[in-house]
Amino acid sequence: MTINELQTLLEANREKQFRLMLPGQNPVPVSFHITEVGHVQKSFIDCGGSVHSVQTCVLQAWEG
Repeated sequence: MTINELQTLLEANREKQFRLMLPGQNPVPVSFHITEVGHVQKSFIDCGGSVHSVQTCVLQAWEG
């Protein structure tokens, strides 16, 4: 999912509550605040010599 896709999804669902889930399936408290949005690019070569590239979006949340 791209940042634009996330923004479009949020705008299309304004009446719904946005919740973040932690890896153990515990919800982040509703008082959270997004403190950072990051775009991470990783390029690497695997053990077979194949080149790969991965892009991810990282959200940093403060549990206030």
